[in-house]
Amino acid sequence: REIAEMLGISKSDVEKHLHQLDMVSRYDV
Repeated sequence: REIAEMLGISKSDVEKHLHQLDMVSRYDV
């Protein structure tokens, strides 16, 4: 269960990073 939670958090972090990169990319352009 702990591993599942960690994976879930990691997945959420990845999505956040992707969103941030996407936003930065738009601003950069």
